[in-house]
Amino acid sequence: LSSVKKLISFLIKEYKINSNNVLGHSDIAPFRKKDPGEKFPWRYLAYKKIGIWHKVEEKKLKKIRNTKITKTETLKFISYLNKIGYFVKNLNKNKKFKLFKSFQRRFRQKLINGKIDRECLFIAEKLSNLY
Repeated sequence: LSSVKKLISFLIKEYKINSNNVLGHSDIAPFRKKDPGEKFPWRYLAYKKIGIWHKVEEKKLKKIRNTKITKTETLKFISYLNKIGYFVKNLNKNKKFKLFKSFQRRFRQKLINGKIDRECLFIAEKLSNLY
């Protein structure tokens, strides 16, 4: 973990990158890329002031995991993704699925199924408040 942190810290300094703007390939190109994947230490890096992460307790998230949301709430989720910086234009069913999985690989690494539930909605809302 420390070597990943050292490398990213070097790149941030070298290229004058705002540390909140550290992204993965799948954040930029979710329809083509899966990396760095759900095992990448995004949470650890955010606590080291690299990238962003939500500050919601795992216990609370588990309670709302797999709880269905309405179509209106799904649209709200997509608007949060837009605010966070994901590309949300012209989404067909397949692209939504890939986009949702990309979000989950980054911010809900315990369950990557491409289905948006109340947990994903809550996380996206908290993240959108950072912008």
